[in-house]
Amino acid sequence: MLEFVRTLVDAREFIPHGHCYLWKPELVWLHVVADVVTGIAYYSISFLLVYFVHKRRDLPFNWIFLIFGSFIVACGTTHFFEVWTLWHPTYWLSGLIKAITAWVSVGTAVLLVPLIPQALALPSPAQLEVINLELRNEITQRQEAEKALQRVNEQLEIRVQERTAELATTNESLQAEIEWRKRQEEVLNRREQEFKALVENAPDIITRFDRDLRHLYINPAITRATGLLPETFIGKTNRDLGMPEDLIVSWENSVYQVFETGQEKSLEFQFPTPNGLKYYQVRLVPELGNDGAIKSTLSIARDISEHKQVEEALLRRSRQLEILSRASHEINTVLEIPTVMRTMMASAIELAGASAGTYGLNKQGQMVFSEYNQNGKIYSVDITYERGMGVSGWVMETRKPYVSNQAESDPNVLPYLQKAFTFYNLINIPIFNRKGELIGCFELHNKAKQRPFSDNDITMLQGLAASAAVALENAQMLVERQQAEKALRESEQRLAAIFNQAAVGIAQVGLDGKWLLVNQKLCDIVGYTSQELLQQTFQDITHPDDLSISLKYLQQMSAGEIQDYSLEKRYVGKNSLSIWINLTASVVRDLSGKSHYFIVIVEDISERKTTEEERQKLVSLIENSSDFISLASMTGEVLYVSEAGKQLIGLDNNEEVKTTFILDYLMEEDRVEYLDQIVPALMKNGRWEGEYRFRNFKTNQPIVVHHNCFLIADSRTNEAIAIATVTRDITERKRAEQEIRELNHNLERRVAERTAELEAINQELESFSYSVSHDLRAPLRGIDGFSQALLDRYADRFDEKGKHYLQRIRTGTQRMGELIDDLLKLSRVTRSEMHRTQVDLSALAREIAAELQRTQPERQVEWAIAPGRVAYGDARLLRIVLENLLNNSWKFTSARMLARIEFDTKLHEDAKPVYFVHDNGAGFEMAYANKLFGAFQRLHTQAQFPGTGIGLATVQRIIHRHGGRVWAEAAVEQGATFYFTL
Repeated sequence: MLEFVRTLVDAREFIPHGHCYLWKPELVWLHVVADVVTGIAYYSISFLLVYFVHKRRDLPFNWIFLIFGSFIVACGTTHFFEVWTLWHPTYWLSGLIKAITAWVSVGTAVLLVPLIPQALALPSPAQLEVINLELRNEITQRQEAEKALQRVNEQLEIRVQERTAELATTNESLQAEIEWRKRQEEVLNRREQEFKALVENAPDIITRFDRDLRHLYINPAITRATGLLPETFIGKTNRDLGMPEDLIVSWENSVYQVFETGQEKSLEFQFPTPNGLKYYQVRLVPELGNDGAIKSTLSIARDISEHKQVEEALLRRSRQLEILSRASHEINTVLEIPTVMRTMMASAIELAGASAGTYGLNKQGQMVFSEYNQNGKIYSVDITYERGMGVSGWVMETRKPYVSNQAESDPNVLPYLQKAFTFYNLINIPIFNRKGELIGCFELHNKAKQRPFSDNDITMLQGLAASAAVALENAQMLVERQQAEKALRESEQRLAAIFNQAAVGIAQVGLDGKWLLVNQKLCDIVGYTSQELLQQTFQDITHPDDLSISLKYLQQMSAGEIQDYSLEKRYVGKNSLSIWINLTASVVRDLSGKSHYFIVIVEDISERKTTEEERQKLVSLIENSSDFISLASMTGEVLYVSEAGKQLIGLDNNEEVKTTFILDYLMEEDRVEYLDQIVPALMKNGRWEGEYRFRNFKTNQPIVVHHNCFLIADSRTNEAIAIATVTRDITERKRAEQEIRELNHNLERRVAERTAELEAINQELESFSYSVSHDLRAPLRGIDGFSQALLDRYADRFDEKGKHYLQRIRTGTQRMGELIDDLLKLSRVTRSEMHRTQVDLSALAREIAAELQRTQPERQVEWAIAPGRVAYGDARLLRIVLENLLNNSWKFTSARMLARIEFDTKLHEDAKPVYFVHDNGAGFEMAYANKLFGAFQRLHTQAQFPGTGIGLATVQRIIHRHGGRVWAEAAVEQGATFYFTL
């Protein structure tokens, strides 16, 4: 990655763009000003688009403005980099920005393709205005009709009032003029009949009530409304007729107000009729009696159900359009498929006024439902429909919406689902993508007392389905993009893992031979770190003898004569050793066909080369071996016999060998035994070894051999595929063995004689030692005794020098006694019989340490004795060894304020334990180490450290008797360590 960034910002290989303008100021600044102004304009446009989208969040497809903003920002950046590259030739970075601009441009163009049909499908402002205008016109017409009817009613009322006045005048005239009465009555009756006909045939329900709210009159229109004859109502109140209580209360209050105030009153109410629920608009008009008091109330009830339905339809459609617009915006602001479907489902329930709903997605030809929304609460379900199964299966087959307002009796509604969800009508809307493919559906349910679904619901819900389809496609594109990005990351990770963890070396090499990119395996092969290797060329590490052929192949690849090549060659590693590798190289070219760099794969074949050399040595060894070496098939045919083998059995060439079988090499009388015993053992154990007899093909004489035959198995199947034989002529060895047996017999006799002689000598030596000890000790005791007597009795006759001489005599005799004692001990160690047992050396060391500490309790000595150190040997002799070694450490650390003496073991190279005693005492020079174990050999004076020089000689003899060895390591004033094995 670092190398990639360096390449992007590396400007060393190029010249600034200003050179193309010949650095003419007017031309350079013309481009600078133009590019800067254009870049600023692009950035300003992008900022304004983002600000516009931020302020108008309800705008459909607002993301496309952000995409355009990204595209314009990228374009502006390219203009700024045009200014930058005038002076700074970072063309790789400039090209990368242009590539990003191209990627954003292509992405914007691709996203516009599916967006255009969706944008075109949205109603334009003009279309919405036309629809609203039509609705307003319809409402206006209805209002005008109502006003016209109102005017007719008013005119009718005026006419009634006028007629009443006329009747009053007529009555007065009749009273005044009797002769005019009949004529006026006839006119009045005729007018009354006309009015009655008008009232009787009026579409409105006209009723007269008295003060007790009883019906005085009701026209036949009541029969059309209720199915009851007018006579049924006369003399009864609405309460008597069983009108709903809430309606009675409202009605009575309104009529009482008219009687009390004398003012007209209007009200609207719903009334159940045989034809369904009807809406009525009632006008209550007070009627005056002759005395001017209100004697009754006239009710004119008009059926306004159709008007109400139109109003409700308009309101519902307006609300549905608002819900649909909001839902489209909400759906297109989310990009997760479950969220899109949940948002759509909630909007659909609100849009259709449903109680509940569910949605399904088409998965491999099945419609799968996973959620159920009831009153805003989400429940998990698991329902799958096959094609033709239930309502969703019908929708999958027909690709049409489905409406059922009688769900209980609908054959396409699955009964168990209807009972489980308790719905009474449903609507199912399919969802299609822009390719016309069914990608899902949603279904709405109404519970009891809900209105049925209509064609208008289908239209609105199909619009919602179209918005959901767009959102689903956007979400699916996001999922696919995320999956593609994830796959790309995983692919890059896999490539990086393959590159870094490959079992072979992989690298990119520049045309000049410089290492551009190397993996860890290549570094392991040549011994350089990646940083060290990237500072070199392949020529630097190629063996001089292999460099010319490598350069030849690279020239051929660069010239296009070959695309790749493989070569076995040698690298020179960091340790200056040659490394055999198998190199495979290929050239990578750019779009113009020009060589860009080389890809090389390096396999370390040093081991293979070594194996080949060893194989060649093995072949040479077999051919030059003096043993009989052969190879035969499992059926007994002899395939190969070494040269020495052919000479042994009298065959001249390989052609003769190939005509023979294994049994041909054996004496005839031995073949049955070979087949009955040797072959079964060989097949069972895979090997047989022992003495046998071959025959000479020319003389037919037996040849005694040591015969070693074994099976060769297939490395893959482990089945035997051949029989190999390594046989040695032991005729001379057999003759020598006979001679050795005879010599051993003579030797045993001579050893017995010599042993007897040594035993006699040892007895004599023991007697001599005792005699020497006794004979030497007597004169020494005399010399020491008389010297002491002289010092005691005649001390006053000797001067200091004489006393000194006598003291030296005594010291010499005492030392002579110690030497005699040590010699006797050394003699006994050499001659004593050994009794081997398991000996706890740690316990012995602790006992000796305790004894030494008691001799000088004032000394500060740290004892480090490892526990559990056990050996197999003579306990008495091993105690002498430890006594001598630990005594020496005690003695030679006497000058230390804080001495440390350690006893422990460590493992030798042959995994055997090595025991040691270590101290931090005076030490010695290793140049004199060879004198340590000689008798009477000392490296320090008697005054420094007293002793006889016999102790280490005794240790060495005991260790040798146990079959071990003893040695020492030390440095002056740094302590000494004595090691021994058993």
